[in-house]
Amino acid sequence: PNPGVVFMGNKMNAFANDIGTTMDYVRIADFGAETPLSFSGFTPSIQFYNFGSANQTNVSVNAKITDASSNIVYDQTQTIATMNSGDTIWINPNNPNGIAFPAWAPATTPPNGTYTLTYTLSLNGIPDESDFDNVFTSDFVINNGTLSLARVDANDMPVFGTFPSNATTEYESCMFLKMSNAANMFVDGIYFVPRGTSAADMDGEEVFINIYEWNDTWTDLLNPGFNLFNEYFQNLNLVRFKSVILTAQDSAQVLFVGLDNWATPGAVDSPLALANDQKYLVCAQTFNPGVISFGYDNMVDYSGNETITSMPISPVKIDDGSGATWYTGWSGTSASSLGLSVKDIATMGVTEQTIEGKAFPNPATDVVTIEVEGKGKAIVTVTDVTGKTVIKEAVAFNGGSTELNISSLDKGVYMFNVTFETGEVSKFNVVKQ
Repeated sequence: PNPGVVFMGNKMNAFANDIGTTMDYVRIADFGAETPLSFSGFTPSIQFYNFGSANQTNVSVNAKITDASSNIVYDQTQTIATMNSGDTIWINPNNPNGIAFPAWAPATTPPNGTYTLTYTLSLNGIPDESDFDNVFTSDFVINNGTLSLARVDANDMPVFGTFPSNATTEYESCMFLKMSNAANMFVDGIYFVPRGTSAADMDGEEVFINIYEWNDTWTDLLNPGFNLFNEYFQNLNLVRFKSVILTAQDSAQVLFVGLDNWATPGAVDSPLALANDQKYLVCAQTFNPGVISFGYDNMVDYSGNETITSMPISPVKIDDGSGATWYTGWSGTSASSLGLSVKDIATMGVTEQTIEGKAFPNPATDVVTIEVEGKGKAIVTVTDVTGKTVIKEAVAFNGGSTELNISSLDKGVYMFNVTFETGEVSKFNVVKQ
């Protein structure tokens, strides 16, 4: 095997030429997954250090965003004329030194797909003698309808990787939401990812999906004592609520809970119109955390966002038997795999325009052909008899038909919901043999 080199301790002045930083001081996109409705861009920001013993001139920092095809959609460089040994530099619009990247705020929403933000720190033509902390990358996704701190997969469902928990009596895993353009959206459902200590233990367990208006008076995490007490979690107004009974098959699966009471606007199980600059907590809650935990996308690190914006990311409530305590999140500030299904506020309360549709063969085994009267792009959502979403796929109806692979589904009856960009909807059942 090849030998490795490990550096332990403070590397200040360990090398002559050495600049760098950590994810604690690197800002990434505000969400792992955004929609055209929610997108407003963000301003890249970074803090970095001259760890080396030598003074440096013309140190450069580049921030670049590329799309799924590696096309460059943002490319900005800031140069620091003089950076003495031990200096710290902020490139941040809130910094009084006036050094900042311009905002990434395209006039129109970029096309759907995965985008990569890359920061690169460089010395002025001099090799960095310890360059492991010179390049930082982070991905985010623009997709059809899911707003999430976690990234989403090809079916617009939140990605998950870990399930942290250390509560014994109660555990509530949340995502924080506060947006200046929220009023153009409403929420009609929530994605979450539960996991049981075993499938058998999870069967029949109840979890709760809660949306709170967070009405405590605070500005940011710099308010005295924010990280130490429950002082700023006293005025949580529960505005939406759903109870979910889990099955053994739900462990480590993305589940969808619809806010589907359209007949009673304002009811706890009806769609929620969001408000500009209102603070919200969207949470998954269990009173049996010894069995149930919730998923996080541990490949997204919001430490730098929390440091630079001084705003919470994924608060959690933990009760170990001595009383419930709120925290601003797990160490590392990973992204809760909660997702909001958001739609245009202009369509809220609009009666669905139903069109005819069918699938054949029916019953089917592996592939079905879907025929509808509509044409163009659509989302096909397949749910089982419990209401669980088992397939969600973007398709195009060329000539009024498309094919869908259902070979992964168990035998049973499934509801197909085809929703076109125009708002037209077709619903029908398919039997999987």
